[in-house]
Amino acid sequence: MEITSAGRLAFGRWLAEPVQHLREVRTLLLLKLYFLELHGSPTDHLVREQREVLQPLTASLASRMARTEGFERLLFAWRLNFAVAVEGFLEEVGAGRSASPRQS
Repeated sequence: MEITSAGRLAFGRWLAEPVQHLREVRTLLLLKLYFLELHGSPTDHLVREQREVLQPLTASLASRMARTEGFERLLFAWRLNFAVAVEGFLEEVGAGRSASPRQS
């Protein structure tokens, strides 16, 4: 069984598209990076595009967190810290460095 030409094109388009939600980072973004690496394709375009998607989201989360209190603030803090961590991960991947945690 082989993938069709149309299927190969659709797969390539999907690989190039950044994810739109933070909740998709752990599954879809990592899967896209895996397939790009598996096929020896560069990841820089996807990483750059993903960073562009995340930057306004991170700014929005910070702004919304500043205007809330109580448990809602905790939820925004969680999401904001996750977004910042993803940005750090993308910076590591984009620089071609290992995405492993930094040693103190």
